[in-house]
Amino acid sequence: MPFWKKEKQTDRIKTKLEKAKHKDAALAVFGASSHKYKVHEKLSAKELTDWEAKSGVTLPEPYKQFLTQVGNGGAGPYYGIYSLEKAASYTETHALAATCILHPGMTKEKWNQLIEPLTSDEDISDEEYDAARDRVLGGMLCIGTQGCEYDMYLVLNGEYRGRIVYTSDFHPDHPFFFVYEDSFLDWYERWLDEMILDYETSWFGSKMPGDEQALIQVYQNTSHEDTQLKALNGMFKFKKISRTAIVFLRNVAEQGQEDRLIAIQLICKTSFEAGRGLLLELLHSESNADFLKALHVLNWYGKSSDLTEFKTIISQRLNRVHDPETLRYAGYILE
Repeated sequence: MPFWKKEKQTDRIKTKLEKAKHKDAALAVFGASSHKYKVHEKLSAKELTDWEAKSGVTLPEPYKQFLTQVGNGGAGPYYGIYSLEKAASYTETHALAATCILHPGMTKEKWNQLIEPLTSDEDISDEEYDAARDRVLGGMLCIGTQGCEYDMYLVLNGEYRGRIVYTSDFHPDHPFFFVYEDSFLDWYERWLDEMILDYETSWFGSKMPGDEQALIQVYQNTSHEDTQLKALNGMFKFKKISRTAIVFLRNVAEQGQEDRLIAIQLICKTSFEAGRGLLLELLHSESNADFLKALHVLNWYGKSSDLTEFKTIISQRLNRVHDPETLRYAGYILE
């Protein structure tokens, strides 16, 4: 992409930062009280060049433009963006220069094999542990934290250079996640856009991007079940949905596809009364999975509604329920 377009993007980002700050003046959004929508002083081109020469690392261009044209860390998704100095402190210099071995298609089996020395060998030495850790996270820069064991990394080397990766420590069967955007600036600007549009950003970046119409089109234009599922899940970031979206979700739910439970949950999340009839159908279903899903949805989204009709059905079915989780959620509703 031509350089002038990237400069224009950084100008947009600076303008949107001010809009986001005004939108969330009370700093109510998760992590906002840490960064307060302020960025640190920008790096000069020489400071950046000197750091790259010293580290033996060439940073992705969009990230460099952020550091030199917007700020050296500060405001950003979750608890904000680390300064370059702090980001680099989390990884040994030789590991930063390595090739990133993570990729979006990595299987759980390959991930488990990769982290096995970090999770199963209690006698591993500190040096061996550090070497294994550097192999997993090598070629990436830790640019910020999401809280607890969740961190955000920028891929520095390899096929996916420039992509953002979310990690969650070294849990078996629970690998990293590559966000949808191809560059740091695109990911960062999406965060600002979703802030300004008042989307739910507590798990920003984990859902497919796009507004209602875009996600509906993705769902309708593909037969790939995984893509359809991602498009539906992408709608959970909306606090409200239009009548058109409710009609679409009803059609998904009534077609009896595997996605129907998600569609029903989405309807009830944004308009509980619109999903009341669908919830009643789930409660009357002979499937325990349907019944449990209805209980989940009632517990999550029905607290301010009249649940008398639902409680009657739940009470009548209790003598046929033996699953502990189902009994627990039934108790929540009846209580």
